[in-house]
Amino acid sequence: MKVSLFGRIASYLILSGATLIALFPIYWTFITSLRDRVDIFAQVPVFFGGNLSFDNWVSVAGDPVFLNALLATIMVTVIATVLTVFAGTLAAYAIVRSPKFIGRTSFSSWLIVIRAVPGVVLAVPLYQIVVAPRPDFRRGSSTLVKILNWLAPSIRADSSICTGIP
Repeated sequence: MKVSLFGRIASYLILSGATLIALFPIYWTFITSLRDRVDIFAQVPVFFGGNLSFDNWVSVAGDPVFLNALLATIMVTVIATVLTVFAGTLAAYAIVRSPKFIGRTSFSSWLIVIRAVPGVVLAVPLYQIVVAPRPDFRRGSSTLVKILNWLAPSIRADSSICTGIP
């Protein structure tokens, strides 16, 4: 099917507009991080230019609280990603390669339940884990909760990707 020149130009204009709309929050966040408080809270926002400097970045980079939070975020991200890929790959391989393994239907049903239940439902149980009265379990429990929060739903995503493996 041949598309007219007007159709091609219109589609490029629509796609360019959608791209700009999608990228604007990233641009705004970056530009705001380079401004001082007066420019950030000005009545009329300045979309381009202004007094830009990296002073905010320098002050945050020297803050030990921020650096600890950044380290914790990187640690949780790496651990959750490794566990997700490992568990998801094993689960996906088992589901795809073994149509008669024991527990296949219950495991598949569990994956459907995970997909049906929104993640916010886990907020109360995860909160209970974090504020558990046992001090031996509480140490590091917030990191454990963050890892567990992302581990279970990813198994279903990995299993849906691997269904085409022979």
